[in-house]
Amino acid sequence: MARGISDEGRHKQGRGLGSKDSWIPWCQVHDFGGRGRKHQIPSQIFKRSRHALSQIEANLIFVVEMADNVADSREQFPLKLPDTKLIASKLGISHPISPDGKSEIMSTDLLIDYKNGTQRAIAIKSSSDLFNARVIEKLQIEKEYWNDKGVDWKLITERDFPDALVYNVRQLRSYFQIQDNLSSVLFEKLKEYKSREHSISKVIGIISKEMKIPSGRGMEIFKHLCAKRLLKFDYYRPFTPKMHWYEFSIKC
Repeated sequence: MARGISDEGRHKQGRGLGSKDSWIPWCQVHDFGGRGRKHQIPSQIFKRSRHALSQIEANLIFVVEMADNVADSREQFPLKLPDTKLIASKLGISHPISPDGKSEIMSTDLLIDYKNGTQRAIAIKSSSDLFNARVIEKLQIEKEYWNDKGVDWKLITERDFPDALVYNVRQLRSYFQIQDNLSSVLFEKLKEYKSREHSISKVIGIISKEMKIPSGRGMEIFKHLCAKRLLKFDYYRPFTPKMHWYEFSIKC
């Protein structure tokens, strides 16, 4: 847990409250010292920054923000202290303690609300952390907390993020915010394009010529459509212009 601010201080700042644009994470990157790979990331879907306390957390946020079945996602979500203390007691595990000797509020790295009304709580750890007995104890408390509330709980490590998946979400993320009327034009032309065997580079070359724009610009717009999930493909394979058009599906 963070050491730069007390739980009382977090409460006073309104942390752990809100949703979507108004969500205030319980733990924030500036709570910590210089160690570790922490990131304050401009959200692509909310009008706020995301607080990722590790590279793995950042990768998960990138993936979740590109998912089209997610209604909300709240990072660094605080757990109710009376509940975690009771669970720790039942399990015979020492509850986390703050530097001032008080029981410390625990948090879950990411709570996802899906459009179908279900939720998933996600704990994020490096695989090397799982050899630490104390880390495992805290994960047990967290897992039981969400099980008691009927919420699906999942543990994720860097092994859940193949290189191709990380490459794709990071590459396409930079094309998310392209704003012009050409994207809708290109999208409609892609809907009408029939030659599924052609490579993406050839398809974009033909359509870009019709639109009288450079093929490089056409490819940028194509990647924007992928980032917006209007065009879908297997994210576990690296995106390249040599991919065939039949490997993509169009959102209706």
